[in-house]
Amino acid sequence: MKKSIVALIMASSLACVTPVVGETLYGYYTWSNITTGIEAWAYNESGYRGARVRIQEGSYDSGWKTGWNGTHVSASKTNNPLKTCYKYHSYIQ
Repeated sequence: MKKSIVALIMASSLACVTPVVGETLYGYYTWSNITTGIEAWAYNESGYRGARVRIQEGSYDSGWKTGWNGTHVSASKTNNPLKTCYKYHSYIQ
């Protein structure tokens, strides 16, 4: 019984951290409070045709940047620490 519980815990923890092929990914980044940005991917196997990202900070708006068929798409800008930066991502069916 004890071995099966340990095996179940190990299997469930591995399932949580092992990436699945075909997933969509996104991430935010800030480098030393100088540059801030967002990245997204929509792999072909995910069922999505592409990914989109957008940054808005004060009066700045990058508009939607689009990557198609598994292409990595990103948007970045020089960070203004006095303004709130909003980062958006979405996927295209």
